[in-house]
Amino acid sequence: MTVAASMVVVRTERGDDMFMAWLERNAQQVLDLDGLALLPAQGAARPPALRPEPEDEGRHPPGPEQLWNESWYFDAVSDRRPGPLRAHRSRAERGHLPLHGLRVRARPAYGASAPA
Repeated sequence: MTVAASMVVVRTERGDDMFMAWLERNAQQVLDLDGLALLPAQGAARPPALRPEPEDEGRHPPGPEQLWNESWYFDAVSDRRPGPLRAHRSRAERGHLPLHGLRVRARPAYGASAPA
């Protein structure tokens, strides 16, 4: 998401710093968790595509954790935006924390004129 969003916003020094911090932290996480070991060996057959199980779709019963939550994300992309980038991406998120009686809705929008 960060990579896609950074491609459609106005470039700023602060945005560059934030992107590099994100990149450095994610790369360090790969190293810390030995994520490269999960990749298939060079020349190995392509692994099967990951597919969600039918029981993973939809709501799940809350777990016992105090901050148990569940979120759904809906992405949309449009190529009908005027201007040099001619692309617009938006995302809506809905979640809930049932043990706290909270529901969350967010709809940030990303576009060519949004500052980083």
